[in-house]
Amino acid sequence: MFTVIRDRDYIAFAMASDPSYVHALIRYFEELAPDWGIGDSGRMAVVLRELLSNAITHGNRQDRSRNVSCRIERTPEGPFRITVEDEGTGFDFGCVNTTMPVDPRNVRRRGYILIRSICRSLHFNRRGNRVTVLVDQTENCGQMRQTAVEGGGALRR
Repeated sequence: MFTVIRDRDYIAFAMASDPSYVHALIRYFEELAPDWGIGDSGRMAVVLRELLSNAITHGNRQDRSRNVSCRIERTPEGPFRITVEDEGTGFDFGCVNTTMPVDPRNVRRRGYILIRSICRSLHFNRRGNRVTVLVDQTENCGQMRQTAVEGGGALRR
């Protein structure tokens, strides 16, 4: 199962927790990117790939009967808002460590380390099964400024 809803300012996807759908979604977004004025969609593709892979692998445990939803929106302020939600039980996002490991060959935590280095902000809902990021289309956006929980305060680094 893979469905797409496209509007002028957003794209919404719903898909079964099948890792093979991630590549198709990324390709679809890369084809749309020039219509939104995105010359190089590589940064956003990295963020999408990591968020979707985490939702499928860790959130839904690759249970193909569970779905992952994704929404990519253009915001009036400039950055893009990407929201990914899975049907899993969630996790304690307060334990997410996004600092570089001592051994850079260590692939554990790689996804959130990449996301942190690219995104302007990172927000989780209280349950920990939905994440929203703001990502600039240009490379000079700096590092993530804050991590926050929906309905709560920001978790400062």
